[in-house]
Amino acid sequence: MKKRLLLTFLSVLSIIPTIRGQEIGANFNESISEPLKQVNLLKKSGVTWVRGFIDLPLHLLENEGEEGKQKIVGVKEEVIKNYQPTWDFIQAKKILGDNVHFILSLKIPFERYEEGVPKVDSEEKKHLYNCVKLLLETYDLAKYIDILVMGNEPMWEHEGLSDADDYYKFLNDFADTLTEWKNEKHWNFEIFAGSLNRTAELHRGNKIIQKVMQVVEDNVNISGLDLHVHSWVAKQAEDDMKCARETYRITKKIISTEFSVVNSFKPKETLGQWGTAHGYPSTMKLYEYLNQAQTRCNQGNPVPYDEFLSVIHSFDWYPKHWYKTFYKAFKKHNVYAITGRFSCTPGNLYTESTVLWDLGSIYSSRFMGTGIDGLQNPSPLVWPDFIECQNGLIMKNLVVTQNSVFFEWGNMSSDNIKFKLQYYDNEDSDISEGDIQEKYTLIKGLKPNTKYKISLLDGNNPDEVIYTRDFITATSIESNYKSLKVTDTGDYIFISLNNISDDVEGVKFFLDGVEISEVQTSLNGQELSAVINYGDGTNEVIYVKL
Repeated sequence: MKKRLLLTFLSVLSIIPTIRGQEIGANFNESISEPLKQVNLLKKSGVTWVRGFIDLPLHLLENEGEEGKQKIVGVKEEVIKNYQPTWDFIQAKKILGDNVHFILSLKIPFERYEEGVPKVDSEEKKHLYNCVKLLLETYDLAKYIDILVMGNEPMWEHEGLSDADDYYKFLNDFADTLTEWKNEKHWNFEIFAGSLNRTAELHRGNKIIQKVMQVVEDNVNISGLDLHVHSWVAKQAEDDMKCARETYRITKKIISTEFSVVNSFKPKETLGQWGTAHGYPSTMKLYEYLNQAQTRCNQGNPVPYDEFLSVIHSFDWYPKHWYKTFYKAFKKHNVYAITGRFSCTPGNLYTESTVLWDLGSIYSSRFMGTGIDGLQNPSPLVWPDFIECQNGLIMKNLVVTQNSVFFEWGNMSSDNIKFKLQYYDNEDSDISEGDIQEKYTLIKGLKPNTKYKISLLDGNNPDEVIYTRDFITATSIESNYKSLKVTDTGDYIFISLNNISDDVEGVKFFLDGVEISEVQTSLNGQELSAVINYGDGTNEVIYVKL
């Protein structure tokens, strides 16, 4: 049969930047526009989760009455349909790509309202649901989020606790309604309840915490629980996770979208002997030192990295390496994703009553300035632990295409760990299984737009699952035009071909006419091509100039 040669120029060569890490992410409180503003720093950091939240009553609902005695009377439809932060949030997701997962939390402080939690059959509840549905539909927001969290720290928002039962009913109904929308609209995000703060300390006297824990386990439409850990001591992370897993026997997924040791900071503490030894007044207070450090940074002369680390470490109340301590607790209790404070930019001067959230950031242009690339420099307090946690992960990278998946294993992987890839909805259907002997594993022949589960198993005890991760392959053919996709993970370059049809029997890749494998450590050449072999004996060639 005559060979058919078709030369097709590639319109777009997609290069995906290095995405390291597996569970670690970035949290942006209040503003969901912020991820877009810091998208280049997010790329550089290698985080794989991004979280933001929206205060629905503040921005998107029509309210009447005085604070604390308000009533929901409608929805700001035009505001929602033209809500710039939604657009920004989505654009950040598009830029960061499939390897970075997005979490959206809905803050609904019911203490604003005279009736508290709206009854299931109330007009207020209908307005709230209409608001959420319109928000998720606008710009197709729902298609770009992986997790939706119903609430943000409700244990503070229901101080009277008299409506705990109503809140349980609301979360049940809300989760069921969201699931109906998901089925109707073909949305894939998971539903979480939360977010609970200081769980171990408060749960015995806080009925809201108890009810949230209960609804997570009771409702099949809720995938898991979101916990916030803002503590005085680093061990609280362990206590809070243990409370959820052992006291309340939460078996579903747990995420932590906020965590810090902010409560340990004492802005009025004097520098004492450290100040005398380093040329500062011993009576200078911490917040005054921080103000001076910011002023110096604004003038282009930030305090030395080592000095900033030294002054904070001089206080005996500061829990050194708290980020790493938290991370170990999260790993121990199989926390699915964590998103801590990401960055700290210049702002107003501190006072003795300022809550020092900024000192928990991974990056800090407020005190450390920016690098030659214009991006924020790392914080001496957090960044070293952040990097150490990333480098110690079992899985560093996950690249998903229409019909394949590429796993890059981290430093914690060994010959004693096995992997198993399964259909998500059929645990008995093993797609692939084997030992981790190389630094990466490539599995081909997957179905487009299909949910899979990767499990890592103890080689000595195959029944013990070390870690699991869900992923969905890219959508099926949307175009008649085939395209090459090149993904740069930092250590490897992965080549894939999209939009191939069912009659394709094989694909080979070439660099300057020399056959190469799909996985390379570099791609130095002039022309990349793919030769597609069809069942009828014909061939097609796709190529691109590098």
